[in-house]
This record gives sequence, structure tokens and C-alpha cells, in this order.
Amino acid sequence: MSSGRFKPGPNVWATDSMEYHIEPNPPSPPGPLVQEMPNQTESKPTLMMHGNMEPHPPLVPEEPRTQDDNSKASEAPAGFEYPNVTGPFSLGDLISFATPTMIPHHATGAAHTRKTFFVNVRLAEHDKIGSMYVESLEPTYKFHAVPVVLVHDDWHTGQVWVTKPDGVPGIASYLLQQGFHVYIVDLPSYGRSPVFATDQALARGSPLSAEMVEERLTAPGRRVRPEWKTAYLHSQWPGTGLRDDAAFEEHYGSLAVPALTKFKRQRLAQNALAGLVDKIGRAAFIGHGSGATMAWLAADARPSLVAAVVALEPSGPPFAAFTPNRLRPSPLERKYGLADAPLTFDPPIASSPAANEFALDVELRPAMGSRRVCMLQSGDSPRRLVHLGKMSHAVFTGEASMHSQYDWATVEFMKQAGLTVFHFALRDLGVHGNGHLMMLEENSDVIAQLIGTWVTLNVKQEWLCAV
Repeated sequence: MSSGRFKPGPNVWATDSMEYHIEPNPPSPPGPLVQEMPNQTESKPTLMMHGNMEPHPPLVPEEPRTQDDNSKASEAPAGFEYPNVTGPFSLGDLISFATPTMIPHHATGAAHTRKTFFVNVRLAEHDKIGSMYVESLEPTYKFHAVPVVLVHDDWHTGQVWVTKPDGVPGIASYLLQQGFHVYIVDLPSYGRSPVFATDQALARGSPLSAEMVEERLTAPGRRVRPEWKTAYLHSQWPGTGLRDDAAFEEHYGSLAVPALTKFKRQRLAQNALAGLVDKIGRAAFIGHGSGATMAWLAADARPSLVAAVVALEPSGPPFAAFTPNRLRPSPLERKYGLADAPLTFDPPIASSPAANEFALDVELRPAMGSRRVCMLQSGDSPRRLVHLGKMSHAVFTGEASMHSQYDWATVEFMKQAGLTVFHFALRDLGVHGNGHLMMLEENSDVIAQLIGTWVTLNVKQEWLCAV
């Protein structure tokens, strides 16, 4: 296949601006909603239940639609199995380990050793681009053999994991106190990672406007007409989330401007994160926004060294740009589904697509019984992400974030591509009011607790207590 093809799919129409919608007033089937998804090994479609289910269906982790391994998930009568836990383990068990109703405690004073170093250093007279600053926080009492690597989003640096805008210690401190060895990175061209380039990859980025930060990140529910339907539920940002508020000013002052093209940022981050696990060994990645994209790219390059990937509201949706209530298919947006840079598929993609071509054969599919649509691979035998299929993945979505409108589409693509993925909508875990910057919000300790518990249960650990 020289390039991917796109077809709109049934029951959709397109405007001149290529925005796709379900036909007005689609009929709703009686009773529980059933969605048919293609099966990769059989001609008969697999039925996936949506709608009247308890708990909410995205929270039920499912095995890939095709399985070549010796997974015993189908033998469990209820719930699911973790690799290092005997017997089936349900979502309720996860909640019992990390109860959101616990009073959050801010992890301060955990004894640890702090070091800094650089990876992917390139020696060249006129090109330093690509090296990455890494901060190592190693606890005195370490209870997990596999460390975690925290990867920031665009327009941010590794600082977002350290201190929140209200001055409270962040997720890095919480995980450190729980006995995780924590690595924090400044991705290439951000923060303390130097950038110097003379080629066309060096792009002039634009800073985020204060208005954009307010409307999309810190105070989305304060608009007279919120941009998406769950925005009014946002309640966890410290302060008002508006200009002249101390927490807003602190966060806005921390923002960085992307200095490179999106494709170049992804390739450099992939190489740098791969170089990091080459140096430190097997690790679990925790990525926020585009940081999850970088984590997936690194996991694709080093599948044996990445134990798991946690995606906090990853960039999405696949193959499309999303604006409130609209999905615009575009080969310029994540043309490999999870990233703009190539990922490893089976069957392999024959050649590199042109800029205006999709890398895969894709189609627009309506979600049965609703007006939502998403872009997925077309046909009955979709390509599989073979390297990413060697580890487990988790996607966490905030109740009030714009991602609550489309993270489900990213998860659907991942399952179609053969990945074991767990989708946790925080509202269904009793965690309410979070926006996209969940790791900076008032209940971040609760979210860190859920993340740490999932990593512990899904990564094969050799339990340690190094004194």
C-alpha cells in the first residue's frame, strides 16, 4: 500500500469544511446499546456493549480483539487479571486499593537522592539538538524495581510534575514517597534541554494566549457558553483559574513555546526517551497530553525496556482534529493513529505517505445510538501495533476536560490495533471536577494514587526494600 485511504463511512455527511457529523436525530435502538466492531480473526463481528452497563463500559479493561498469546483473561468469570496477581482482579479491587475518598496528603520530605544528567548527547559543531535533561529522584526506601518516567505535554516542562501552581508538591513527590524511583525529563528543545539548529526543523512557535489557557485549561466552565458539555463541571483548579489569580499567574509563567515542528519534536523525543531507558533499564512511562505520544513512540522503539504506558489525556483523536462538537478528519493529525511519526504495524506499512495522505486505510464510523463519530482503520483485518502490544496501557480522562469528548476514540483505535488498554474515566472512580491539567489540580494526590496502584498491579515487580 503506497498510502492510506479514507472513506466517510455510513450515515454521515460532510460540510465544505470537511467536518463530519451523524445525520440529525439518529434512531436509538431499544434497550442496551450494542456496537459492532470488526474481528481480526473471524468474519463474524464481535459485539461490544455500550450504554446501560454498570460500571461504565470504558472502565472495564478489555483484551485485544485478537490474541496470539496465552492470555487467560477469557477464563476469568468477572473482572480482569493482572500479570503479577493470582486470580481475576476487578475494578472494584483497584478502587479498594486507591480509594478516592481518602483525605489527600501532600508527600513532603521523602528521603531521596537527587541527580541530574543528559542523554542522547550529539557532538556537532553547529547542532546540539536532541539532547535531553533528566532529573533522577531515587528514594532511600525503594519498594518498586521498575522506575517511572514522567513525560510532560507541549508548552510545558518537567516542572509540572514537581510543584503545583499553588506551591504544593506535585505528583513526583507523591510517587517518590510511595517508593518509586522517579525520573523527570525536559523533552528536547524544552526547559533545560538545549536546542540549537540551523535547518528547517526549527520552527517559530506561538505562545498560548492567556485567554486560551483560561478557556481550555484553567477555567473552562466560567464561560457563558462553555465550549464542551462537561466544562461546567470543572472545580479542581486552585483559585479562580482567571488572569490576576496567583495560581493562574504561576502556571502561565511556567509555559514554554515549542521551538520545533511537531514531527521533529516527536522524533527527537522518541530517540531521547529510548536513550534514557537504554541507560536506566526497564521503566514505566507516565505521559501527559503529547507526552503520552512521546511515551508510545519510545515504547515502540524499545518494547522490551518499557514495562507499561500511562496516558493522562493523550493527544487525540486519531486521524482527526477535534473542536468542540466537531471532528475534522485530516492526514495532518496523528496519521499513524497515536502519533505523527511512524509506529510499527503488522502488516507493515509499505512506504512513507505523502503529507496529504493517511498512513493507514481509515474510515469515519458513528458510535451507535449517539451523534459521536471516530476515525478507525477500515476493513475486517486492521493492522496491529505489534511493539506496543507487548505491554499494558492505561488512559485516564478527567470529568470536565475537553478530552472527555474524545479520549474514548483513542481507546477504540488502540483496541482495534490489538493493544491491552484500560480506560479510566475519573468520574466513574468517584473523582470529580478535573480538567486537562489534572496533575496540577487540588486532588492530584488521589490521581497519583490511582496511577501508582495501576502501575504496581500491571508491571511485574521484583519487590525491593533498599536501605
